[in-house]
Amino acid sequence: MIEQHQSLSHKGRTDRWLWAIWIGVIIGFAVVPVSVHLRYGGASDRNKDYDTWYTVGQQVLAGEEIYPLAESPRFNFMYPPVSACLIAPLTIAGKLPFILILEAANAVCWIFCVYAGVYLATSKAWGRPVIIYLVPTLATTAYVYDTFQLGQPNLMLLALLLAAFICLRAGRQFGAGTLIALATAVKAFPVMLAVYLLWRRQYRALTGFLVVMAFLLICLPAPFRGFQRNVAELGTWTNAMVLSYDRGTIAQRPGQSYRWKNASLIATANRLLRPIPADRKLTVHPRPYIPGHPNAGYRLIYVNVANLDFRVVNFVILGAALVICLGFVAVMPSAKFRTQRTDAVEYAMLLVMMIVFSPISWFYYGVWLMYPLTVVMWSLRDGTHSRNQMRFALGGLFACLGLLNFVPPWDWYRPVRAIGTPFFGYMLMLSLLGWLLYLERRNSNAAADPLATNDETAPPALLPHAA
Repeated sequence: MIEQHQSLSHKGRTDRWLWAIWIGVIIGFAVVPVSVHLRYGGASDRNKDYDTWYTVGQQVLAGEEIYPLAESPRFNFMYPPVSACLIAPLTIAGKLPFILILEAANAVCWIFCVYAGVYLATSKAWGRPVIIYLVPTLATTAYVYDTFQLGQPNLMLLALLLAAFICLRAGRQFGAGTLIALATAVKAFPVMLAVYLLWRRQYRALTGFLVVMAFLLICLPAPFRGFQRNVAELGTWTNAMVLSYDRGTIAQRPGQSYRWKNASLIATANRLLRPIPADRKLTVHPRPYIPGHPNAGYRLIYVNVANLDFRVVNFVILGAALVICLGFVAVMPSAKFRTQRTDAVEYAMLLVMMIVFSPISWFYYGVWLMYPLTVVMWSLRDGTHSRNQMRFALGGLFACLGLLNFVPPWDWYRPVRAIGTPFFGYMLMLSLLGWLLYLERRNSNAAADPLATNDETAPPALLPHAA
């Protein structure tokens, strides 16, 4: 009893220290945007996307254009009109309170994502070994830092999707569809989850998604913008962002969208298969400014291994996407052999696939790896796999983290990263999760413990070894 009490006391002290460090890190991350705001007196071009979000919120409140094509064909605000309407009320109090609100939301979402991920992976949010919380958090801290500094909502999107997965597990399908719709309204690429809902016959969730999505896109902005104006802005955004893809640009970002910082399947395939600049290296110090020539003073860097036509590259991209999707379907268990463990791995694979399939996948998109890493760590820790399987998984995890997180400041490494190390890191993580899902499916089949219901959309039962 004394030893048990001492062990619990030691664990309590460790938890308190970790919480203190975590809160300190959050405060440290939050200080930088605030200090930038105070240093430059709230200048509109110094605080990354915080300024963009604040400006568009003010434009909505003033009844101005969200996408002023007359001023520039390139949008400063790249998200759907409803995003601007959702953010507008937060800008009423001024820019500094707005920044503080977004940072507080990011902090809450970070904490929620860690514990929600552990809950989905292990069926319990609290009381698991510290390493299950610590490794995914540490491995994604750089991505979290980026979301704080840039003012990006990807942590909030992850929180919405993890909450949606929890709702699916609990059988609250309409709520899950609602949360997925909210995430899609902020950034469009979570719409890909609708295909999964259809495939898994989660029809109530899909209905909830479609109904709430229609409300958010068409009805919600109408009181702010007017019905016809909102429909026109939605069409403008769709044409300029969703349907904008050609030889020189993806979604309104010419000169940037194909470069090394974009780890998506589309960008990586284009860099490797046709001669398009992957980076540029400064050759003149200081660089001379020549109007109309953004690459003046730079040497363009190419990493292509082939010289294919743009049309052929797109066929390669479609083929690769089809192979990835078919691989996912191949390792998915049938409905009657689904368990909470198999669903946990499926959800992790979905997050990685969305990162890869999104046309734009910047560095901070890696924050979504928080949950997949939690799934892998629990698989290593729960004792249900053989020693050799654990060694293989651990080796794959280290290789994946090396490809994704090794970002030295050396100029010579940037072409290496442009070749696609982040993309291949994501693909390695996806393959590792697929292998774990195959093992879980085999275990569930061997246990002969199918779902205790004939309703294919009911939440799956937990296998004994996951309790």
